[in-house]
Amino acid sequence: MTATRGMLNLMSSHQSPPIPPALTLVVGSEELLSDRAVSSVVNNARLIDHQSDVREVSAGDLSFSAVQEFLSPSLFSERRVVVVRGLGMGRAEEADDGDEDSTSGSLDERVVTALVDHSKDVLPDVHFVLVHRNGNSGRGQLNALKKGKPTVVDCKSPTRKGYTDFVAAEFASLHRPITADVPDALVLAAGRDLRALAAACGQLSADYPAKGRIDRKAVETFFAGRVEVDAFAIADAILSGNTAQALVAARQAVAGGATGPAITAALAFNFRNLIKASSAPRSLPLDQAAAAVGLRDWQLRKARGQLAGWSPESVARALRALAEADADVKGAAVDAGYAIELMIIKLGRARRAG
Repeated sequence: MTATRGMLNLMSSHQSPPIPPALTLVVGSEELLSDRAVSSVVNNARLIDHQSDVREVSAGDLSFSAVQEFLSPSLFSERRVVVVRGLGMGRAEEADDGDEDSTSGSLDERVVTALVDHSKDVLPDVHFVLVHRNGNSGRGQLNALKKGKPTVVDCKSPTRKGYTDFVAAEFASLHRPITADVPDALVLAAGRDLRALAAACGQLSADYPAKGRIDRKAVETFFAGRVEVDAFAIADAILSGNTAQALVAARQAVAGGATGPAITAALAFNFRNLIKASSAPRSLPLDQAAAAVGLRDWQLRKARGQLAGWSPESVARALRALAEADADVKGAAVDAGYAIELMIIKLGRARRAG
């Protein structure tokens, strides 16, 4: 009796896979997010029935009779997923191979009505996934489809903060702890490309030991030689008062392809953060003080640490030297490399002068 009750408890504690919605609208131009949204529906359907029938069809080819056929009972009672791509696209956009016979990406009104009705099914065995990646084109039909009970997945391109949030979420999904400055460092190194960022998160997680947190140094080592990372390494050395290290880093960066404007831009960014940090209210908690001046908490913590060696007068002198160097590397100087080294020396002197 006890064994039986234990088995029943075990069975009841096992969670069944989620049933995908009857209708999912995947909206937005970000390809990686769109692909993941489609894969999520397909994978969940296959967790319920590994023999689920998955079909792909273009929006222009989804006729009312085709919808009726998809919704009709299956001979083998199999679950179905119908992925409809190209909603809102025109002929040229929808035709992958330039086929002039490709129809427009709009849906017949009867199709829209049928899908709206089907979206209200709470226990469906047919799952439609409509992919709309074309901005405002086809927005009227998209709004009509939303009048039912679809699940809408937002796949628009992220904002600047959205990219760093994406990186943080990727590492969380990989169960890898990171330091707070990793998302910004990784976006700086890999660029604003979600596929590249996802790949970098996966590779960093695989390459670095499972124990301990992945930190900014790991990111910089992984992307050694990238112009943006090298430029910010120079800026960090200057702001910390290590002129010799900044000179060595500058020579290595220039040899690796870093341009003068990239280096001065990185320095300008860091000095702006320094100025913002100087006005951040110290009476507030770190996160609130950072938000008040437009910084992240880790950026404010870092900038406050660098502020210790800078006075308002030395910052003013440094900004003048930086402006001169920026003009030089953009054409006013014959030797941009020399202009960068001279700027670093002047910045070091400005800091020491207090």
